[in-house]
Amino acid sequence: MLLRKAWLLQQTITYQRKKKDEMGQGKELSSFEEVRISNQLNYAIVEMH
Repeated sequence: MLLRKAWLLQQTITYQRKKKDEMGQGKELSSFEEVRISNQLNYAIVEMH
């Protein structure tokens, strides 16, 4: 469940970034937010095992 949530979060970020790039406004998230989210993703994967 947690892994799915993290995966959906990742998909949302990717989608947002693509949209921003198309509009020429650069990235949506700061690198700090990206690190925080990747940490959540890693935690979710660890929880699964």
